[in-house]
Amino acid sequence: MDNIEIERQKQLEECVQDIWEYEKYLYVGANKNRFHFKRMLRGKNVDVVEIDKERCEELRRDDWNVLDIDIADYTDRAGFLPFYEVAIWSHGPSCMVSYLQAIKAINNLKRFADIVVLMCPWGRYEAKAGNLYDTNWLALYPDFFQDLGFDTSCLGGPDVNGSNLLSWWRRDLER
Repeated sequence: MDNIEIERQKQLEECVQDIWEYEKYLYVGANKNRFHFKRMLRGKNVDVVEIDKERCEELRRDDWNVLDIDIADYTDRAGFLPFYEVAIWSHGPSCMVSYLQAIKAINNLKRFADIVVLMCPWGRYEAKAGNLYDTNWLALYPDFFQDLGFDTSCLGGPDVNGSNLLSWWRRDLER
């Protein structure tokens, strides 16, 4: 693990102390080059959601159960996914093309899990990826997630490459 991933895992474990105590996880947006917490999830019951078909095949070759669907389409597929104890979407909310699409996807995750963990750059992150689904279209700040009922924690500074905005929501603590 590199230092950034170590810091993000430490941040997550401090904020959601029981994060690795569950068995059924949904992980959104993994690929062979970026699958945060893969070591912690190995051996658990994990479904991986990935929209890019090529990445789906790579993950399947690495023995992950992969659902090649779009997280934002869950509303139209009520009952398609089973219920999860934890849903993790690492560095994905900022890759939605609109704030409305991000809100829809986040609310969908809240329907399918008791704990939802979201991670993204804190604010503006100008890096554009070759893949449409990896491009950061949105600049997200703590108030965006807080308005959706999430608690937040930040690493680094706003609008700084390498920063991290962690958000988490628990059904049992819904405000």
